[in-house]
Amino acid sequence: MTPLERNHVTVAGDPGGRPIVFIHGIGSDQQAWAGVAGALADRHRIVLLDNVGAGQSDPAAFVKHRYLNLEAYAEDVAQVMAALELRDVLIVGHSIGGMIGAITARHVPDRAAALALVATSPRYLTEEGYPGGLRREDIDEIYRAATRDFGDWAQQFAEATTGQPADSASGRRFLAALNAVPRERLLTVLCSTLQTDHRREVERIAVPTLILQPSEDPFVPLAVAEYLHDHIPGSRLEVLVSRGHLPHVDNAPGVAQAIRRFEQGLSPRR
Repeated sequence: MTPLERNHVTVAGDPGGRPIVFIHGIGSDQQAWAGVAGALADRHRIVLLDNVGAGQSDPAAFVKHRYLNLEAYAEDVAQVMAALELRDVLIVGHSIGGMIGAITARHVPDRAAALALVATSPRYLTEEGYPGGLRREDIDEIYRAATRDFGDWAQQFAEATTGQPADSASGRRFLAALNAVPRERLLTVLCSTLQTDHRREVERIAVPTLILQPSEDPFVPLAVAEYLHDHIPGSRLEVLVSRGHLPHVDNAPGVAQAIRRFEQGLSPRR
């Protein structure tokens, strides 16, 4: 199976424009980028993919021990970029997709031109000197709730993530994507998300970076976006009016406009 088949890659937009690779977050798939990608397709080559274990990615590709950290996801994205022979790529990632993008840029510095981190956190656990947003007991309770009654937890998670009731249009869409992921697989991804610390990875980012932070995010406080801004030299921080953890869904025009402004300020394509 090719990397394009494994990650169910979709390519659209202007073949001559700067490529933008979109990486989704937990409990989601490439469809979450539809509004943003559609708004940018007139001038960019759009590359959408499903992380292994999500969406319509190859089910056989998900090997639990391999995907306990984000390195494997980043290797997959790097292989997709190589298969498409992409250069001067703007990598856009949401939530853990942002950290996957940062790791990818390190793996393939000859292909990555810039990063856009949307509602991204390198570390969810609050520690002395670092305001991650979640206490240890909060994370423990997430695991307990997800294993005790997955259906009830999924509904509450969908409401918190979207900032909307679970029976709203956005709540139903997110809940459907969440429920499409096998339970054990989703718990593995939760583990790889909540228990890891990618702050050192942040310090290694060496490309122009845009940080897009929702104004009301239940999982990533503004202090985390400010931490990223402080630790990524030359980065740009923009706060978007958006309630929930999905600004690219809730405020797709605002996210697309911010990405377009950022991309226009990058060096011309080589």
